[in-house]
Amino acid sequence: MVDHVLEVLKSCSLLSGLPEQALREVAPLARVRPFRANEVLYQRGEVQSALSVVGAGNVRIGSTNAEGREIMLTLFEPGAWFGDTVFSPGMPRVFGATAHTDGELVEVPGQDY
Repeated sequence: MVDHVLEVLKSCSLLSGLPEQALREVAPLARVRPFRANEVLYQRGEVQSALSVVGAGNVRIGSTNAEGREIMLTLFEPGAWFGDTVFSPGMPRVFGATAHTDGELVEVPGQDY
């Protein structure tokens, strides 16, 4: 499993420039989180605690309009990352994240950065 996590982290544009040893150190700390299509992964306003890298599938980032309908802002594919407020501990998520297809996230706890 650590080898799989390492490959996902290497595919991430934010992390791919780090030395391989650094990625090898963080890989065992990461959690693989499978998801199903349309599963809510994170609610808007939740306190950020992990950097998320899409390992498989697609994740949509969105918000809701005044009528309560979801507005998709972007669609992330494998290798994409989100959760940049993890670099500002205690900050809430600005947007929600929902699984667009079946897939998985690799979540690296923020305190491990």
